[in-house]
Amino acid sequence: MTYNTLLSTILDSFPRVKNNLTISEKKALLRLVFKKIAIKEGVIIEVDLYEPFKSIIPEAEIECLKKQVKPKIRQRNLVCTYERSDAK
Repeated sequence: MTYNTLLSTILDSFPRVKNNLTISEKKALLRLVFKKIAIKEGVIIEVDLYEPFKSIIPEAEIECLKKQVKPKIRQRNLVCTYERSDAK
């Protein structure tokens, strides 16, 4: 299933299922929006979105949203990066 097809399928059914999503379904939904998220010492340092979200949400708004996320952990020299792999 292509990215656009999967995204379209989820967005079409989203209004009726949004309150009943499991944790794994929420993660799958976020994987459709975020191409890459890098976290250092519990703070989001880099975010890369897929289109059309990248065009819809201004960079300044993303920076503002990043600052609103409160760190849950504080560990020194810890870097965690989520990035989708093309490997199957």
